[in-house]
Amino acid sequence: MAYSSTEIDKVEYFIVLEGGTKKLILSKEDGDFIEVDVSDVFAFLSLDNLIVGSIVRDTNGAAISSGVVWPDNTPGIYTATIVSSAFPGAVDAYTITYGSPVTKTYTQPSVTRNASGAVINRPAIVVT
Repeated sequence: MAYSSTEIDKVEYFIVLEGGTKKLILSKEDGDFIEVDVSDVFAFLSLDNLIVGSIVRDTNGAAISSGVVWPDNTPGIYTATIVSSAFPGAVDAYTITYGSPVTKTYTQPSVTRNASGAVINRPAIVVT
């Protein structure tokens, strides 16, 4: 097992390589630890960092489908599940898969937008 440790704003974390799988270990203030699969973390950081290759867009310019490659080189698929009718070109909900065959699906439930189209509520991503 290999690991590295870093402290950011008094939150210590470790990245552990165990049997070829990277895990993120976060230390909590009470001394307990939370273990998270590194691929889960990347799903929450930025979809733009995962998308590769050609991007299929609808007639309003919304990105509706694309391939993705996770940081560990695992393939997946991005699919818009709800495009905004009020704000053409915007995507309100999507899924990203992990693996081929798929072993995980990350679902962003539909966001809420204000009158200008800015996202004012983004539900948590669901991992199944």
